Amino acid sequence: MQSNNFFIQEIINRARVARLSTIDYEKQIPHIVPVVFAFDGHHYFIPLDNKRKKETVEKLKRVRNIQHCPNATLLIDEYDEDWSKLLL
Repeated sequence: MQSNNFFIQEIINRARVARLSTIDYEKQIPHIVPVVFAFDGHHYFIPLDNKRKKETVEKLKRVRNIQHCPNATLLIDEYDEDWSKLLL
């Protein structure tokens, strides 16, 4: 049986997208957005790219939410249409 750390690291290595969950600082409700990320073995990095956005980076909801409440969750999961690959 694989160790949990190795199994988790393999999922992180294969993942191309994650979901970042922050707390909407005005409404106090979850705000979840898909993000790309990098992991250096200790820290997760979520780049704020130069793609066209309606708002400047500083005005992005996820950025404002983290500035007001730094509690956030990064969900990295793995999905496969082949359910026979599920671990039991």
